[in-house]
Formats: sequence, C-alpha cells, structure tokens
Amino acid sequence: MKKAIPLLFVFIIVLSMQIKANNPPNTPSTPSGPTLVWADEENYYSTSATDPDGDKVRYGFDFGDGTDITWTGYVDSGSTASAYHVWCSCAGEGTRYVKVKAQDENGAESGWSNTLAVYVDVNEKPSVPSTPSGPSTGKVGRVYTFTTSSTDPDDSSHEKIRYRFDWGDGHLTWTDWYTPGETAYASHSWSSPGTYTIKVYAEDLHGLETTWSPGKVITITSNNAPLQPSLSGPTEGEAGQSYTYTAVTTDPDEDKIRYKFDWGDGSVTDWTDYVNSGESVEASHIWQTAGVYSVKVKAQDEDGAESDWSTPLTVTIASANDVTPPTIEVKKPKEGYLYIFDKEILPLPMKTSIIIGKITIKVNATDDSGVSNVLFMVCQELLYNDTEPPYEYVYDGSFGSHTLTIRAYDIVGNYAEKSMYVFVV
Repeated sequence: MKKAIPLLFVFIIVLSMQIKANNPPNTPSTPSGPTLVWADEENYYSTSATDPDGDKVRYGFDFGDGTDITWTGYVDSGSTASAYHVWCSCAGEGTRYVKVKAQDENGAESGWSNTLAVYVDVNEKPSVPSTPSGPSTGKVGRVYTFTTSSTDPDDSSHEKIRYRFDWGDGHLTWTDWYTPGETAYASHSWSSPGTYTIKVYAEDLHGLETTWSPGKVITITSNNAPLQPSLSGPTEGEAGQSYTYTAVTTDPDEDKIRYKFDWGDGSVTDWTDYVNSGESVEASHIWQTAGVYSVKVKAQDEDGAESDWSTPLTVTIASANDVTPPTIEVKKPKEGYLYIFDKEILPLPMKTSIIIGKITIKVNATDDSGVSNVLFMVCQELLYNDTEPPYEYVYDGSFGSHTLTIRAYDIVGNYAEKSMYVFVV
C-alpha cells in the first residue's frame, strides 16, 4: 500500500505535463466597414484574428452606443467574420467608435482591437420643392418642360433627391435623382384642352417625402390648322424649263408653318422648312412633257395639323420648239344646215347655214402643247374670247349674211382658224 501512493503521484505529474495551457486569441484587426452611415439603417463590419492554439474563434463587436456586444458565430482561426448594426436616430448625429475582441472555444478572450471612427448621420426630409416653373399656356399634344428644385439638410455629398410631378390630368411621373439644390426637369403633354394645376413633391434616398409644392396653372387649348394657302406663279411654259411658284398662308395660333407642293404630274415635294405664319415660300419644278397640269399646295403647322389643298393653279406646258397650230372642229353650227332656236333641223342643198333665233356655237380645239384660248368672231369682229373648255358662245346675230370665224391659239402663240357662212333670220 505504501508503494502505491508514490506511483499515483508520479502518474499525476506525467499527465499534467502532457496537458497544454490554453492561449487566448490574438487581438483582431481593426473593424472594416463604412465610416459615414445613416441612422436606422443596417451597416456591416468585419474583422479577423488568429488563435495560437488553432482554436475556432468568434468576435464580439462593441458599436460604441452603449448597446450589448454583438457576437458572431465561431469561425476557423484566421477567418473573417461580419456583424451588422443599426444606430438609432434617437441618439442623434455623432461619431461612434467601433471595436472588436476575439474569444476562443474555451472562453479565452483577446484584448480590444483599435477603434474605427464611424460618423452616424440622422436623415432629415428635404425642403418643400419650389413651385414648378414653365409655360402658362399651351396646345394639345405639344410637349412642355417644367423645372423645380429642393434642398436637403443632410450632407449633399451623399444625399440625392428625386421629384414626383402631378400634371393635373391623372398622370404622375418621377424624375431622375438630383443633387440637393440642383434644378430638376420634367416634361409632359396634355391630350385634352382645359386648365390644369401642376404640383410636385420631393423624396430623398431614404424614402422621406415632403408635402406638395404650391401649384402652377397651365391652360391647354386645341390646335387650329393653318388656313388654305394661296398659290401664284406662271400658268404657261415649255417642257424642260424650270418655273418657280410661291405659296403663303397664316396660322390662327401663329404657329410656324411648312408647305408641300403637288405638281400635277405625279410628283410631290417633301415638306419645306418651317417658316413663320404669313411668310411665303418658293418652290421650283420642271415638267418634262407637254400637257395641262393642276398645281396645288397645302400647309402644316408644328403640331401636324394640315390645311386644305389650295385652289388648283392650271399650268399649260408646251413642247419645246412647237410650231404646230391647234386643231379646230366646229361642232355647231354645221356647214349647210338649218337651225331653228338652237336646234338642228335638216341639211340644206348649199354650204351656207341658215340660223333662226339664237344658237350656241360649240367648238372642239386641241393641241399637243395645250390650247390657250379660242376667239369667236363675226365678220372679223370679236364677239367672245373663251379661255377654258368647253369652248362655247351663244350667238344672237342680226338679220343678214355673215362670216363666222373661229380662231384657236396654243400656249406658244401658234393659231388656226375656220370660217363659214351663215344667214341669220
């Protein structure tokens, strides 16, 4: 029994030599994270430390506002861990000093790390935006731009403001984000005439909103189309030559106007540039073939409203070097016929026509370049000059024998004529 006691003592000594002493973790790195933050928002901070014994460690953060230490979960020695914190706006703005310590699985703790200074800013709402600035009158469908601005008590280097416009017609729109004090822009168009009140409020990055600004009134009216244009220019010409025409009209709303010309030969111009209401424009055209063309023009204002086409201007274009006279056919009276009160009765056995009462002289005149006019003459005395088909004249002649002459001119001055004898009763 006496020998057993010394052996037990030796065993205890050997066992204690094999048990190592526990060492605390090393001091963690200075907390890493944002140094300028908003109160009442989550912000994350991280750190790391090693343990001499290779034990797992966890980290306890002191966020400098008197709240309890925030412990992370255990991580391997040397691994980074994070914790978040929300500083209460109730404590006001100011600098908080964040520090951290490490603890191993056996409860041994390191000392505190160096502190990280964090400035906590308490968010305040922006000021009420200025009354929207922009036009007081406008047109349906036209886009108008308005401006406003607001300031923010918070540091403008990390604060932004956006604006919501109420256009008074049931539509609301957000702007982009702006720096406090910067002028903000928003645009809108109204689809119906009326009087509308525009207002705006501001919102910062944290969702704090202002009340509505004072209202801005705009009156929107319907757009009126330009009046029918007038058109002037040469009415005769020669194929292959350029001719210039002038158009002008006014717009009831004094909008700028542009014009489109239709040359009557299948070609239509693009719209001209815009000009002021009442200012004339010119356009030129070359007709390649002879013929009679109806030229017209219409106007369009800045809002797309179009006038009616102008009254057509008839332009007769002759072939180049035309020396051929028109062709004439006297359809009534026929040579050697009896006419009673404008009715053809029967043919006569002679070339002279007999006319009782009034008669409508009817002529068909044609020309490749175009007929300019037809003259009705009796005994070389001009009775009537007809410039447009159908070529007709009501003749009420005096008793006796007369020479009826029809002369037709083309647009370049060539002419032909036909004569016949009539006896008027």
